[in-house]
Amino acid sequence: SSRRRHTRFKCDWSSDVCSSDLLAVALFIMPYQVMLPGFADSLGHEELFGAMIAVSGVGGLIGSFGAALAAQSNRKPYVQFILGLCAGGALIALGTLPLVLGPAGAFLALAAVGAASTAYMTLNQTMLMVECDPVYRGRVMSIAMLTFSAMPLMALPLGVLADAIGGSRAFMVQGTVVLGAMIALALANRAHTFGERGDATEHATIASRTSV
Repeated sequence: SSRRRHTRFKCDWSSDVCSSDLLAVALFIMPYQVMLPGFADSLGHEELFGAMIAVSGVGGLIGSFGAALAAQSNRKPYVQFILGLCAGGALIALGTLPLVLGPAGAFLALAAVGAASTAYMTLNQTMLMVECDPVYRGRVMSIAMLTFSAMPLMALPLGVLADAIGGSRAFMVQGTVVLGAMIALALANRAHTFGERGDATEHATIASRTSV
């Protein structure tokens, strides 16, 4: 009985981190890539599609290094929340900046999207690996990887939306949805998002000991 309670406690914490946060990335942020070919064509520069992917990748590399620095913080969930908001704002910028700056605006926004989204995922994976009990690490990471299979689910509706209202407006809608999802997740679990990670870990240790 005590072993069952201890297992349930660990699975609840893992589900909170990977099922909610990673699923938000897979469903609402990463599918922006499927709209880039049509978006490049709408700008009149379909030949820039490859460069757009490259710029997003460079931003992602920079974001990974930034996440490595943020991993030392004891408020990693809050940093992750801010990165999610940045990703949503960057998607909105991807829909607006090209209207003013042309392809240059698209490149700036794509670099920001790549940096914010990759830093978000890297920091999330760091929290999973560092703070998860080694006994449950394999099953937690397998669930985390499964969430990425949800990304294609949004490809069709986003493509239909882009055909209906245009790629720029579709990115604005996507960014707004991301902002709403991040705020909803943060408010649904305030202690995890806005509390210090050190305090949360201490409480988790106490709870696990009392359950044994």
